[in-house]
Amino acid sequence: MLSRSVFLALALELVAASAHNHPGEYSPEDECSGVNAISPACSTGESLHYRDIFYVGGHYVETTAGNLTYDQLYVEKLTPADGVSQPNPVIFFHGGGTSGVTWLNTPDNRKGFASYFLDLGYQVYIVDQTSVGRGSEEDLTDFPMRIGSTAEISENGFTAPEQANLYPQSQLHTQWPGTGLKSDPTFDAFESTFIPLTTNLTAQELSMRRSGCALLALLATPAFLVSHSIGALHPLLLSNDCPALVAGSVNLEPANTPFQSLLGNASVPGTGSSRTRPWGLANTRLTYDPALSSSSDHDDSNVADPSAALGAHLVGIDAPERRACYMQRDPPRKLPQVAKVPT
Repeated sequence: MLSRSVFLALALELVAASAHNHPGEYSPEDECSGVNAISPACSTGESLHYRDIFYVGGHYVETTAGNLTYDQLYVEKLTPADGVSQPNPVIFFHGGGTSGVTWLNTPDNRKGFASYFLDLGYQVYIVDQTSVGRGSEEDLTDFPMRIGSTAEISENGFTAPEQANLYPQSQLHTQWPGTGLKSDPTFDAFESTFIPLTTNLTAQELSMRRSGCALLALLATPAFLVSHSIGALHPLLLSNDCPALVAGSVNLEPANTPFQSLLGNASVPGTGSSRTRPWGLANTRLTYDPALSSSSDHDDSNVADPSAALGAHLVGIDAPERRACYMQRDPPRKLPQVAKVPT
């Protein structure tokens, strides 16, 4: 342990070093852009707030190593410094391969989504989905992991699709700051946010259903759910399981395309897909009307092939400018639970 005299000496050295390194007023604005804004001399554009963290849900599982916690959901609570003025909170769900950092400041250090809603007086919650980030799982069997992204995937899919030109609409892409290419500082900051994600979306959906509804029940006030990409699975499932606790659902670039993922098996650049989400918009059971099961109790949990029961069939010719899609047979079944939630 440091003695009091040693601690005071170190503190004085830090003060002296600070005065030496930053004499007077700090220099030009560009020296506080991007990662340079990490400097203590740089002010922040983020909204003033209080922060708390919680873990919601989860349960103990006895293993040969001892009792481990599975399925816990990391939740960050941001409260406006001036107080909450909106009646319903907002919960953010990130996409695949990243974490709740998506909703904080942008890669070029501009104000992010969280601050925008804090300024409007909302209570804000940001989750790291079960199995990733600060919600990482001890369950190494059910949650195998893969890489979150590569520079090439990010360039082609997010930051510079106009360069790859895999589909005609890519030329309309103009909003990404900087070049959108590797070694550009904004791109590099964005690429650094990627982390491994699980390949077992079924296990993740089941754990998010349990912990997500537990979170909503703790809030006791219906919340708005805002999601991006594959994160759109979770507001859908919570709308199915506990719709009375959901005030509304906003899904940005949702990646739960019915019955398929628009990745893989490409014979022509900009096309190709692989079958997934047998329940249409999810990998796990959704409540349909009419029910899929013909049993007397209409228990859909035992339906062996829900996509076949729904009559999923491919419609259209798959082309870069207009992708083919899967639809139910007529008359299509409805999702009565999900329909209770405004979108």
